[in-house]
Amino acid sequence: MHACTTAIGARCPCCGRLWKSRRKEQRPAPLLDWIERQKIMERQRRNTSGARVILRDDLRDAEGQPRACLVIPGRPLPLAFPSIPAALAALAQMEAAHAGR
Repeated sequence: MHACTTAIGARCPCCGRLWKSRRKEQRPAPLLDWIERQKIMERQRRNTSGARVILRDDLRDAEGQPRACLVIPGRPLPLAFPSIPAALAALAQMEAAHAGR
């Protein structure tokens, strides 16, 4: 134990130690903090669960153009479509079905 007495928050004149209170300050938790956490979780769920449209150079159509494919998470192979509009229509249909759950 230190011999000198110093006020809390002041420096000791003998050794220069800063005396701090041993009590932890308790701050009230924000009441609406859970809303921000919920928004972050929804954003993460939306970003990771969707399918993507890609062009596969190794899959060519009759004209030699790359095919549009849907990459679906959890599925080993992409779904190939004859055109980009067909792939986008299928993606829109999948997103509408997912949103309707």
